[in-house]
Amino acid sequence: MISKQALEEFKEIWRQENPGQDIDDATAMDQAVALLTLMDTVYKPVKKDWLEKYKNEVTKENSDDKGGVK
Repeated sequence: MISKQALEEFKEIWRQENPGQDIDDATAMDQAVALLTLMDTVYKPVKKDWLEKYKNEVTKENSDDKGGVK
C-alpha cells in the first residue's frame, strides 16, 4: 500500500505532467501501483559478481579473437 504522502506526491507529479488535469485518489492509487509494479519487474540491480563475470567473459572473448570471421 502507498502512504498518503506518497500518493499526494504522485498526484502532484501527475498535475505537472498533465497541466489542467486532476486525478482522484482511487485512480492515482491504481496508476502509482501500476508504475511501481512495472519498475519492480523491469529494474533489477546488477550485482558486483555479475559485473565481474561479464567483464571476465568479454576480456576472454576479446583476447581469443584473432580478427577473423567465425
